Amino acid sequence: MTTLPKRLGYMAADDANNFVGSIVTLIEDLPFLDELEGMFDDFQNRNRVMGEGEMKYYALCHLARVATLKACTASMRQHTSDGFSSSRQATDAAFYAVMMSIGRMTEDQYLNDFKHRNTLQGKIRKEIEKSGLPADIPPIVVALQTVFYSHSKHAHADPMALANRVIQHPGGKVSLSFYQAIEDDADFRYFFLGMLWVGGMCLKAFVDIQQSVFGEDVTSFDARITAFKAKMIAQRQAIGVFPDKGVEYGF
Repeated sequence: MTTLPKRLGYMAADDANNFVGSIVTLIEDLPFLDELEGMFDDFQNRNRVMGEGEMKYYALCHLARVATLKACTASMRQHTSDGFSSSRQATDAAFYAVMMSIGRMTEDQYLNDFKHRNTLQGKIRKEIEKSGLPADIPPIVVALQTVFYSHSKHAHADPMALANRVIQHPGGKVSLSFYQAIEDDADFRYFFLGMLWVGGMCLKAFVDIQQSVFGEDVTSFDARITAFKAKMIAQRQAIGVFPDKGVEYGF
């Protein structure tokens, strides 16, 4: 019988302990995850026949949903950089979907053209910086790009990936932790709410695609997302994070 490697066993136990501890800290914030999941679930399980070309948007929406869940669980296990990396993957999925919906990328390019797929963010960013937002690009792309570039550093082995890992021991000995604990509870809650905020933004992008490409009435989903956003802003302000920033910020 194969036994679990000792180090992996220790890490799995620590992950579980961190997760339980995070539940206590996030007890007032976790309902937002349930609400977001409910919106994703209702949106993805609408009872209708998909239109031609719609499957790719459905798949990318699911990817954004899963990546958002991964971001939340990684954060709760104190794998902070992993959480930001997963959140960036969610914005990638939404960005590529929007690009295909407006004809800036084909499905074949998404599947097979590595160069086009991996340079498109930069090309769109330069275009916006040079001439402003082009008429064919919806404003939510600016929000998606803001998240993409702010989270990109967490997806690589640069100094940000080492944040909060240094452990100072008595006598001067130093070691590195497997984890990146956020010591301030307000910061930790803000990061967690931020993962959910990004997930809501991604869902909004897919809801908009259903309206613009397939002519679907998405009024009910727009209303739910707007209410979700307002409640999250109120929660952020209540814990003292950017209390002066209102509903005009974000997506």
